[in-house]
Amino acid sequence: MTQPAVTPTDPALARLSEDDLMHKRREALEAFEDAKNKGQDSAELEAKYKTLEAEHNRRVKNNIPH
Repeated sequence: MTQPAVTPTDPALARLSEDDLMHKRREALEAFEDAKNKGQDSAELEAKYKTLEAEHNRRVKNNIPH
């Protein structure tokens, strides 16, 4: 029996190419870490990074090429 594909967290993320997703993840992580290091509120940036990371993990888990 096959495992059903996990629904993407955001349909717009599902349309990103692998390179675009990787670039956006890197930017989001850098922005989050920078805000955190400066003592600024980083909750929104962390949420954005986690959303991008979840899409990446979904693709890896399901081996979905883009």
